[in-house]
Amino acid sequence: MKNKTAFNQIEDLLENDSFVQWATGETARDSIFWEQWKKANPDKTEMLEDAIAMVKGLSFKLKDISSNQVDTALHQLNSRIDTNTSTNSVRQRFRWSRIAIAASIAILTCIGVGLLYADYQDMESYSTAYGEWQTIELPDGSTVKLNADSELEFAKNWNEGEVREVWLKGEAFFDVVKMLDQDTEFKVITSDLDVEVLGTSFNVKARGEKTEVYLEEGKVKLDLGSRITYMDPGDVISYSARQEKIVDRRRRTSAAIPSPSSWKEGVIEMRDSDAFDILNKIEEIYGVTMSVRNKDIYDDLYQVQLPMKELDIVIPILEKSMGLKITKQSDKIFFVD
Repeated sequence: MKNKTAFNQIEDLLENDSFVQWATGETARDSIFWEQWKKANPDKTEMLEDAIAMVKGLSFKLKDISSNQVDTALHQLNSRIDTNTSTNSVRQRFRWSRIAIAASIAILTCIGVGLLYADYQDMESYSTAYGEWQTIELPDGSTVKLNADSELEFAKNWNEGEVREVWLKGEAFFDVVKMLDQDTEFKVITSDLDVEVLGTSFNVKARGEKTEVYLEEGKVKLDLGSRITYMDPGDVISYSARQEKIVDRRRRTSAAIPSPSSWKEGVIEMRDSDAFDILNKIEEIYGVTMSVRNKDIYDDLYQVQLPMKELDIVIPILEKSMGLKITKQSDKIFFVD
């Protein structure tokens, strides 16, 4: 799906195939995208609900028809619209968009058919809880390591020559098989951007209001909606669709610098990092709250190397590495002194 986030008018939604399929429940392929878009655009909730209501009211089952019948119906539809089209305002354009939809339904109904829609594809869905990791093999033989508190979706079957697409919420490391067909792309879709590759290894972290991509080897293209940018091995790019800009771009120039994908080896490795980033990483992976009572810890930089095991094992190592005292208040809350 084209990761278009600038849906400013209701007709933008009604004319988007992905939205229509999601709204009618015909496919779950883009469910992560639309749920995240809905959350990121609370000011457009009413418009979204109106669009969903319209789509549900207009959708019905497809029957077999000939191409000649479709061509005739569309010709009649275009003739009716052309005689009445006005371009004076957005409101008028939308009014005729609705007339076009209604007219198409009326015409196609007369020849015994409904609206055309894409074939439903069964989806595979995987998710991890806090403190849980999973390795997944994709239909083409590529592998994905899914980090804690993450979700991955993809079609059960990929047809030869078609773009291989997966939808990600959370964090995952991808080791992508390069196909014999050199033009067969692999695409990771998040709420912020699309990562497009042929065969390579990279890490994608889609959390909060941004998506971070780290390229370990190969070459990738990032589709940011309004622009395209390319990455070379060692590049790290963070993009926010809400801010519509790259919020961080850096390069891992040495093996001595911890890799953003070190977690896939079962290690949380951070160097010259402040306490906020380190504790946030613990909260992110284990689903706990680290309540800091000694604010002085924010004045220093730390180096930590923690095994990704049970939290009861991680906490004592974290205390020793950072020189802190961490007290367990409950299963989900820890005090940091």
